[in-house]
Amino acid sequence: MAREAHDREDLLRDATAFGSRVQLKVPSDGGLIEVFAGFRSNGAASFYFDQDPVYHFNQVGELRRAFVNGLLIKAETAQLVAMQRSREEGEVAMVARVLTDQQQVEFCLRALRQLGELREALHQGRATIEGSIIGEPDEDVVDRVVKYLDELREIKIATSPRVAS
Repeated sequence: MAREAHDREDLLRDATAFGSRVQLKVPSDGGLIEVFAGFRSNGAASFYFDQDPVYHFNQVGELRRAFVNGLLIKAETAQLVAMQRSREEGEVAMVARVLTDQQQVEFCLRALRQLGELREALHQGRATIEGSIIGEPDEDVVDRVVKYLDELREIKIATSPRVAS
């Protein structure tokens, strides 16, 4: 799911798979980053921090897919698999490697830390809402994001990269 940099602004408008979605500006390391959060009709959530990283969860809150440092990371049988493009003799192939247990722990802790920083920015009122689209009447999508992040105590790895577990 490659995106060009200028497509970033279009997520709020174009990411219609997310019935409820919000685009935020959040302080980070002395600057502002764009954060998009969206929920599918089955409750699966996704979080885009600018172009990278991106975290996708299934409907029970397990990490199913991510894009970090240009790598596709996907869940397979409750393990994280890094997919990297390899170009050889005019062909492009995806090379898969299972992350070690230690790499998986570190990956999940980094993701949890970044999502926790978003949670804290929202709790402290340091995030600015750029726009939102709600899926249900009277829904507060920012409140839904906060509640989701409040309940996220650890990153569990899904058995599959698919939206539905």
